Amino acid sequence: MGCRIFGFDFSQAQNVPEFVDNILKETRKPGFDFLITPNASMLVYFFEERNRNLREFYRQARYVCADGMPVVWISQFKGCPVRRLTGSDLFPELWLRLKQNYIPCVFVLANQDLANRLEQEMPGNRFVVPSYFDSRNQNYISELAQEIKGYIDEIQAQYVFIGLGFPKQELLAMAVSKVSAVPPQQPVLFLLLGASFEFYFGLKARAPVWMQKSGLEWLHRFLQEPGRLWKRYTIDSIRFFKLGILEVFKKSG
Repeated sequence: MGCRIFGFDFSQAQNVPEFVDNILKETRKPGFDFLITPNASMLVYFFEERNRNLREFYRQARYVCADGMPVVWISQFKGCPVRRLTGSDLFPELWLRLKQNYIPCVFVLANQDLANRLEQEMPGNRFVVPSYFDSRNQNYISELAQEIKGYIDEIQAQYVFIGLGFPKQELLAMAVSKVSAVPPQQPVLFLLLGASFEFYFGLKARAPVWMQKSGLEWLHRFLQEPGRLWKRYTIDSIRFFKLGILEVFKKSG
């Protein structure tokens, strides 16, 4: 069951353990599925004309979780409230279950330190740590996609975690799905989780719970990284406000 807002079918999610149960127990056909966690800034970029193909591709994602209170508030206005479910909340619970059952995964991470830490927690995974690349560099993205697909086939991975930030991780996951005409023999779920791995290891600090629930987590993150996040929480917020107003008054159906 979902709530369709901004053209995406957001999961009217249970709590985190129940949602993870659903991911692990649900029967999926062989091939690629995707889990995305759009926040207000991501939705703004999805709706840019240059990202139209990306938007249409991820509207077919199997799981769309609301990462950000503005998305939750819009769903409430639309009469189909969703629960906020961030990648930072989801990953620890899912990773614990995968470790308990020794299910190897493929990780695409921003730095080698994260790969080393995850390998220490459970050996047998495969890791890709790209060099810095521009999201418009299609040749490099294609090379990475080939490498990731090779690892998926090598260990018959059912879960691929990507933490590169938007839109690089979205472009890369889409490229992997198109890198071969032959689909994998097993179901493969891509989880596009951004900075969740840094939060998991405490390399970045999450906001206090009261700030998360009140919609002020953005302020906490902005104060931590103002140089990197100023545009997201100023210009993008204004653009999302306009997008949100249009969505609230758009007729359902």
